[in-house]
Parts: sequence; structure tokens; C-alpha cells
Amino acid sequence: MTYRTSNAKFVKRLPHSCTCKFKKKQDQISPQKISEYQVIEIAEKVCNLKKEEADWIMKLDIMEQGDKLELIEQETEGQCNSECKTIEQTCQQVMDYVDTDIAEYIFTTKPQIDLLVKHLCKDLTNSCSKKPPPVPKVSALIFDSHR
Repeated sequence: MTYRTSNAKFVKRLPHSCTCKFKKKQDQISPQKISEYQVIEIAEKVCNLKKEEADWIMKLDIMEQGDKLELIEQETEGQCNSECKTIEQTCQQVMDYVDTDIAEYIFTTKPQIDLLVKHLCKDLTNSCSKKPPPVPKVSALIFDSHR
């Protein structure tokens, strides 16, 4: 079964995940400063489930809440089924042509998360202006390990 998620809800979570990965990398190489190349490298991998940089996707659940689908962050990683693949695909669609731009923006301006969300939503993509797709007729959409 395939689930469709709202890009806007996803795009609002993506910058937080990216900045956490950048901070983690900076902490690993401290006292050196993270390079623009390293920031770009993280941005290019953040949507690829085969890479460590995308492990945050494994903690997201797609849950039906009323007439909407919500992304809910779990404490532990779940098993990657169709939801996980949907989130990965959505991430790739959003970041496909803007990963280098978003990395450059982060590297040069070091923005707060709300400014990064605005930049991604309005300046680089139109993901947040699209109407969310209808909710499929399914009672609960959760990872198997989160039941």
C-alpha cells in the first residue's frame, strides 16, 4: 500500500533534521569548522535511507488524525515499510534540485530553523503552498514496531 503525505508537513521537519546532522558533524570534527563541502555532502545524503544521514526518517510515522495525515516522530526507529519509503521519496522530491542551494544557505547564513523552513518552503520550492492530498481509506498508518 502506498501513502501520500503532505510535502508542507514534511518540509517543515526536514530543516530540523538537516541542522541536527550538521551539528553532529561539527561536534565530531571540533575544533575544526565544518566545510561547505561537508555541508553539501550531508544535504545530498539526508534523504537516502542507505546512508546514516537519513536515519531520522526511520523515526517518523505517518498517522491518520481526523481528515489529515500527520508525521509523528517516535522515540525509536521503526521497521522501514511503505511509509518509510514514502517519506524517503517525498524527501528526495523536495531536495532533488535544491540540496546544494540549501547547503550553501546553511553554510553561509547559519539560519534559525524557522528561517530555514521559510527559505525551503518559499524561496527554493513551492512545497508548502500545495494542498495536501486526500487521506486514504485506512484506519491506522503506523510502523509495525510502533504498535
